[in-house]
Amino acid sequence: MTSFLKRLLGLEDVTADAVPEDVVSSGAFGKPAEGTAALPEDLMSFEPISYDAAKQYARSEDPAIRIALASRTDVPAEILYFLSEDGHAAVRRAVALNGSTPALAHLVLVEDQDDRVRADLAFRIARLAPGLSPDEHDRARQAAYRVISRLAQDQMVRVRQILSEAIKDVIDAPSDVIRTLARDVEEVSTPVLEYSPVLQDEDLLDIIAASPSSAMLSAISRRQRLCADVADAIAETDDTVAIADLLRNTSAQIREETLDHLIETAPDRLEWHEPLVRRPGLHRQAAMRLAEFVADRWLQVLRDRRDLSPETLAEVKRVVHARLHEGDPLPAPEYRTAVSASADAPLPEILHRIDVSSWPHTRIEAFRQAVEMYRRGDLGGPVLLQAVKVGDIEFVAASLDVLNHLVPGASLEAIRMASCKAIAALVWHAALPPALSVQIQSRLARVAPADVLTESGDLPFGLTITEMEWQIEMFAKRTETPHP
Repeated sequence: MTSFLKRLLGLEDVTADAVPEDVVSSGAFGKPAEGTAALPEDLMSFEPISYDAAKQYARSEDPAIRIALASRTDVPAEILYFLSEDGHAAVRRAVALNGSTPALAHLVLVEDQDDRVRADLAFRIARLAPGLSPDEHDRARQAAYRVISRLAQDQMVRVRQILSEAIKDVIDAPSDVIRTLARDVEEVSTPVLEYSPVLQDEDLLDIIAASPSSAMLSAISRRQRLCADVADAIAETDDTVAIADLLRNTSAQIREETLDHLIETAPDRLEWHEPLVRRPGLHRQAAMRLAEFVADRWLQVLRDRRDLSPETLAEVKRVVHARLHEGDPLPAPEYRTAVSASADAPLPEILHRIDVSSWPHTRIEAFRQAVEMYRRGDLGGPVLLQAVKVGDIEFVAASLDVLNHLVPGASLEAIRMASCKAIAALVWHAALPPALSVQIQSRLARVAPADVLTESGDLPFGLTITEMEWQIEMFAKRTETPHP
């Protein structure tokens, strides 16, 4: 078990690996700060510390001594309370992380002006969450409830995010706290939306009705044993990414008529094709309809399914056979229809420089169309934003390769590896808007909201020019950077 989980579950005392690095470097745990004397032996001993010694060390002018004292679990409650108001933030952080800290000290720490202190408190106090309610009679539990409720409304997103992560799967966490977190910004809400057993179907339907972000909808879509009513509500949002997650969720209950509706709107939603052909319990008409438009690689998956009846399988194979022998290209999405593409059209020169024999037909066509649109001056941000919206990863990756003059397939690798820095650099170098970088990271690379590179201060892409140039140089070294 990792030290993180041990601390979260309260299975170990706070030790050096449990305290933030800056707290440790301040002189606790036998590592004195530079220029200070070694810590007293009785303070670092595993033997119980005397009350008089604890009082003496609590008033020491050396913050390293006070940090070490605040990190011990055998220190009397009143001394930990005294240290919760210490003038040194590292001391207060050690108190916040100490499993023996009394409830009254938590009430002091929750109002601390240092964001890091409150974040540490949110991390540690989560172990007290089970069973808490507004009607507590025990004073300690009353205090714990007040602290958790206050943390759920903290001004800093990071503090609320830590609390959300810590109590996301606690069965009897305070319901009002969970509901508050579930309606917060996506960095805070997504953990409880996906995992919290406290949320009821009515809560989820109410949140969906409020038009939350795509990331919040996706979190709901990934919940285990999602009921049909909530699945219907997700389907009605027409959010491509959230619906793709819903279709991948094999435990979600999706009504037959809802699934039929999604299949009818799926031809241009490439991100839905794989989860649809793998969806358990496909009925005959659904399987046949999918066979009419999904790419060749998904046809094979559909044809090899073991759960289709012999009659349905025979019909699917008939449709597959007809399609494979027609040679007709799949219909292009609307944003690509202005570019004519035929099966016998010559490959762009750039594709002759690499082996594309193993490439699927859809990737070659995406590249062919990206090259043609580049030559006509039509390959820009608006087109790519539409492609991202429908999950057309092949076309987006091909377009980034063309715009950046990279070897075909380089951008696709960056997206599949969920490399935020590489994606941001590729979008920047192609002179595309920062919003496109964020959308590719979240929708196509499926990067967690907290990890997406976004605008930071005066850095529109979240990276410096030097950092992005270095990323592009890495890609350039792998190719002769051919021009389309």
